[in-house]
Amino acid sequence: MEYIIGVDGGGTKTKAVAYNLEDKEIGKGRSGFGNLLLDFNKAAAHIINAIEQCAISIKADGGQGKCLAIYLGLAGIEANNNIEKIKTLLKEKFHCQILAFHDSQLAHAAILKGEDGIITISGTGSVSYGLYTG
Repeated sequence: MEYIIGVDGGGTKTKAVAYNLEDKEIGKGRSGFGNLLLDFNKAAAHIINAIEQCAISIKADGGQGKCLAIYLGLAGIEANNNIEKIKTLLKEKFHCQILAFHDSQLAHAAILKGEDGIITISGTGSVSYGLYTG
């Protein structure tokens, strides 16, 4: 079985969810904060922990397989070369394709489905993101 994992990392918690290629949820994980600006090493450890929990829950349900890609939506990814640092770290750890974006970009895409508009995330921190293709 092949699958992908989506990760949402913010100032309080990190959630990871694995889906098979038929869009069925097959695993979950949750850990501490994933905002890379708070503390890169601790946030990275939380992100890895949440991803590993997905793999554990897949195996617990009798599943085996290969993770094709991990999609990250992370707060704090836009500074300090954090995109490249986290992608390199996770690629070495999980040996699959890693795609990383600011969490607001993924939220915008999920909510507005490519249309113009602005979204605001209000959680532990707050951010707005807009797109105008005019």
